[in-house]
Amino acid sequence: MATIADSIHWDFFDRQHVPESIELVSNVFHMDTRIVADWFQKRMVDNPYQHGVRGFGVGAWAGSQLVAEYGVLGQPWWLEGREIIAGFGTNWVVRSEYQGKGLGNELGRRALACAPIIGATWTGVQTQGMMKKAGYLPLAPGNDSFRTRVSFRQSLIKRLGTLVGGATGSAFDLSLRLREIRWGRSSGFHFELVDRCDGRFDDLWESARNDYRSCLVRTSAYLNWRVFDAPTRPLHVASLSDRDGRLRAFSVWHVQSFDANIRMAVLRDLFGGANDEAALRTLLVELIGHWREVGI
Repeated sequence: MATIADSIHWDFFDRQHVPESIELVSNVFHMDTRIVADWFQKRMVDNPYQHGVRGFGVGAWAGSQLVAEYGVLGQPWWLEGREIIAGFGTNWVVRSEYQGKGLGNELGRRALACAPIIGATWTGVQTQGMMKKAGYLPLAPGNDSFRTRVSFRQSLIKRLGTLVGGATGSAFDLSLRLREIRWGRSSGFHFELVDRCDGRFDDLWESARNDYRSCLVRTSAYLNWRVFDAPTRPLHVASLSDRDGRLRAFSVWHVQSFDANIRMAVLRDLFGGANDEAALRTLLVELIGHWREVGI
């Protein structure tokens, strides 16, 4: 008896298949096609690191229709003393009528041929099971997600109004400032927002990279492309320099708005020497103070 698998054609997908991929992702995840198209253009088609990956991932076709795909992005990666291009999985997606028939597991196995190193920095609960079946190994438990209160003011304005909420929230925020004093902020540092990453970021990367066995490459070329030239959402960068003007740490974040009053800063990256506790701690304290000032 014929099965679904018998009618499926598997292949790597490339630039010519991007319109099909956009339609598939938009349909399954119920996303705005324009947003998905922008993401594909910036993260795959124009990705300067995609040359290290075979195509854009793998796909499954039933006749002429793309019914499943696993996209693989090229990312510059530092791995035990050398830079490589690693493949990172994205858009692991199967049309609803083909789900539960083993296509997801097969996508994971076939994607392993896209690059010497294949991984993902975040996966959902269902995807984790498919990755395990395909032979992927977990590298760390949990999702390393933490949160801290930046300010009470905007929340209380929402609940109590501008006058009462503003005054009460400002009073409550004093307790947060005391908390940050207890955390400790080292003197002799300069905190600033930057709109371009220069040679100081390359110097920091060169000096700090050997502290890490495995991490994303953070050269100025990569950061400028990812953060400023081809962002898929507005991103912000702050730097922390010492008295000599040497960059000691930097951070990348975006702002998530829930309504007119409530906003959250999502810290996407915090990088410096792994043992440079004074700089990393001071940068965190400075960031929280900055976010409070801009109404986060």
